[in-house]
Parts: sequence; C-alpha cells; structure tokens
Amino acid sequence: ACKKYHLDIVRTPGGGRAVLHLGKKDLSYSVIAPANGLNHEQIYEVFCGRIAEALKTLGLPVEIREKNDFYVWGRKIAGNALRHQDDTVTQHGIVLYEAHPPEMMIEIMSKKLYSQEDLPELKARLTSITEVSPEITREDLVGALRETLTNGKYCIGELTTEEEEEVKRRTQKYKNPNWFQGNI
Repeated sequence: ACKKYHLDIVRTPGGGRAVLHLGKKDLSYSVIAPANGLNHEQIYEVFCGRIAEALKTLGLPVEIREKNDFYVWGRKIAGNALRHQDDTVTQHGIVLYEAHPPEMMIEIMSKKLYSQEDLPELKARLTSITEVSPEITREDLVGALRETLTNGKYCIGELTTEEEEEVKRRTQKYKNPNWFQGNI
C-alpha cells in the first residue's frame, strides 16, 4: 500500500506504532536532549506540556490523553513518542496541519489495527489544525512549537566538521534496511 501511494517507510528508534507524514499536510518534529535525570514519565510530562503550551498559545483548547496524544474538542490532532537511552531523550511526533485521508490511512495500516469497517470511527477520531482553526498558518504552528520545545533557545547554526562526519557515518548506517528492527 505504501508503494501504491508513493510513501517512504522510515523507522525510528522511538516508541509508538506508526506515524504517517504527508509533507505539508502535517508538521513533524524531533528533539534530542539530555534527560537531566528525569524518568520516562517525567520526560513525557515535560515535552507534552511544552507541546500543549504551544497549541494553547495558538488558541486551541488542547487536552493530553494517554500521556502523549493531543486532543482538541475530543478529536486527536497530534501524537508523539520518545526513546530514553542512557541520559539522552529523542522525542519525535507529528501535528496534523491538514486532514490525512482516512481511506489511505486504513489501507496502509496493519489489519490488526484497523480495517475498512473502522473508517467511520477513524474519520470521527482525527482532526487537523486547518479544520479546527483555519486561520492558524504553518508558520504560526512552527513558531509556537520552536519556542516552547526549545524554551526559546532555538537558533540556526553551522555543523562542525565532526558533526558533518557523524552525519555521513550515520547516513551509511541508516541506509541499511536492517539497522533497526523496532521495539515490537
């Protein structure tokens, strides 16, 4: 189904089942930070609190459910997952900016998760920024998340020579389809 829709499959070491990224239809983010001695639950509280704060600054009445899913008026608008290894956290997630086609989502998902009979439930469960608040631009969303996820410390910089070499090394590693078998 992914080939049919020209979707790339990307594995991440974070938790969660699957995330569908559709370019400009959503906003994907990833933050790598020190855990600072926080446990798994505390890390979720910090990151999810910041994401909720960003959405609230845009005027959205967001509610966090199941520790890492975000709902507006009872419908899911965002979710995230994390990997906590040693004292480093990788937090990544997605905010639905425009609606994802539920028919396509059903087709690409594992039949163990959803089937065609679940299509009405999936349509009713998901929402997007443009659906609940069409005046919010992608730039507004990016700015709010950038500010809250980094505590206002975001800046653009150049990679060091060592970082560039690390990118090359890891690119080769991740090109191998067997690099990570998942958390299942």
